[in-house]
Amino acid sequence: MTSTPSSKPGAAHGLPISVRTLAILLGGLAMFGPFSIDAIFPAFPVMGAALGADKVAMQQTLSVYLVAYALMSLVHGPLSDAIGRKRVILWGLAVFTLASVGCALSRDMGTLLAFRVLQGLSAGVGLIVGRAVIRDVLHGDDAQRLMSQVSMIFWTDQSSIDTQSPLCA
Repeated sequence: MTSTPSSKPGAAHGLPISVRTLAILLGGLAMFGPFSIDAIFPAFPVMGAALGADKVAMQQTLSVYLVAYALMSLVHGPLSDAIGRKRVILWGLAVFTLASVGCALSRDMGTLLAFRVLQGLSAGVGLIVGRAVIRDVLHGDDAQRLMSQVSMIFWTDQSSIDTQSPLCA
């Protein structure tokens, strides 16, 4: 049985979408975690004033996020192996979205910290499971090429965010 050529670039790899589309999708998913770390830095003074929190309390939003992110990074991969990549990514994105809304609507520091923990627990799903997806669909040089494309997309978008951070000043 021979296969017929397809117009989709990913068809040679048995992918339902093109490799370029997959790179863009996975690059976007990988940005959720770091973006939610950096995006709030410029708003620290305003947020602190609105919540009645000092600089140290505002820095706790970063600490609780990173601890939750690190701990859950150990779980995303095995969980996606057990119940499926798509299910874990969709649930992670749903939790991240709800946690982000919760952060935006927080009226006190305790509530903000709780939602930042939820953000941290779910934010790594795109990066961790995205790498597993690459490993699942491509091998060898093709997998390395796609991973480098995802990294380029990720770092290109991150560089525009990091320059706005007060920590870079």
